[in-house]
Amino acid sequence: MEQILNQIVSKSGNDNDLKLLRQFLSKNQQLIASAASQIDSALGMLDASQHTLGYTFLLWVKARGSFKDEALFLRQVSLLFATGNTHQISFVSEHYVTIADVVRKLYHKRKDHLASLRLLRTAVRTLQPDRAHITPVHALLFQNALLARCYHVPVALLDEMPTDIDPHGTNMAVTDYLLFCYYGAIAYIGVKRFSAALQLLQLAMTTPAMALSAIVYECHKKFVLVSLIADGKVRSLPKQASTIVSRTLKMVAHPAYSSLVTAYSTQSTDELHKVAEKYAEEFQKDHNFGLVKQVIQSLYERNILGTTKVYLTLSLADIKESASLTSEKEVEDRIVRMISEDKLSASINQTQSTVSFEADDETYNTVEMVQQLERHLANAMTMHAKATALDEQLITSPAYIRRKLQEGDARGWVAGADFDTDADTERAIAESMARQ
Repeated sequence: MEQILNQIVSKSGNDNDLKLLRQFLSKNQQLIASAASQIDSALGMLDASQHTLGYTFLLWVKARGSFKDEALFLRQVSLLFATGNTHQISFVSEHYVTIADVVRKLYHKRKDHLASLRLLRTAVRTLQPDRAHITPVHALLFQNALLARCYHVPVALLDEMPTDIDPHGTNMAVTDYLLFCYYGAIAYIGVKRFSAALQLLQLAMTTPAMALSAIVYECHKKFVLVSLIADGKVRSLPKQASTIVSRTLKMVAHPAYSSLVTAYSTQSTDELHKVAEKYAEEFQKDHNFGLVKQVIQSLYERNILGTTKVYLTLSLADIKESASLTSEKEVEDRIVRMISEDKLSASINQTQSTVSFEADDETYNTVEMVQQLERHLANAMTMHAKATALDEQLITSPAYIRRKLQEGDARGWVAGADFDTDADTERAIAESMARQ
């Protein structure tokens, strides 16, 4: 172990040393594992902020084995997550993510998911090159946050609009991205931000794929239900969705969901209740029965809102009949709730048992509305800048230029022109590299 420590201390400097250290530790993994009893003392001699790569590797070896002192392990992990060097972690990101997953499982075993959130959130921050990056630890954090019903934790990270992915620096894989979208959508559903949830579910379903994955299949089920709540109908899959995925989803779709969509289109809450009862077991098995209940409630609200397009004033009894509700008290309670949630602008005359529907009095000139518009504009400008940078990166990529020249269309070069392909390709690549 002394030789291992000497290598870690002496080679925690520049990138070449870090690469050599990574190779050295990998070759001596079995040796380190055989000296597991000395890992704790070795970790105590290292500075987690200066020797992050070595510290992470040793802690990873410990995490893969068995350890009795969980409190000590968590202190060591906390030190790494809080003070670790992001650049050094990029050389052992796979090991770092494994450690984070062990932490998640440890708290899951304790059934104390809430206690893990601060630690996992710190792990996300240390692994991220910047806040625009999605990491595998996002999904681990989201999972425990959902089990703790702390939806605001993942929502706060999602609202930062991370879009960048660095497979080498963060060990991000396709599965991690799909889980990020899936758990993120559930978090948005938990705070009833259905439009945001639909965006994440769409991102998962449009991820390039050669076959339908189980995660995308589950995303589609929630996509159907959330679409009904948000829009009253199922949104079409975006054109960029994989043809294989789109076709397979149609083939394997469970009749429970298609029947629910059909019943919803009739605007009959009775029909919707029948379908929900008929396929209750299937919905519960998918952990979607709560969403199905919200689908039913959304149809009641949509039917009530439908009356506002025809009448200015209506009795509670008439609304009860048109919306298929059980009592005038239920009508009143629903309308009061819809007014409080800004879904309806109306006033109730309890003496006459009538409801007067009013025009939306939002003037869009409040300080809050201006701040909201500024946030949306800032987000739009940020996304535009990222899209522009990505476009520039793609069109100046040597691989892209080679491919387009082979196809005879490289933004300015005319197909079929008389030129030396190899020479012109190299010249075009050199010019593109000079512009970067």
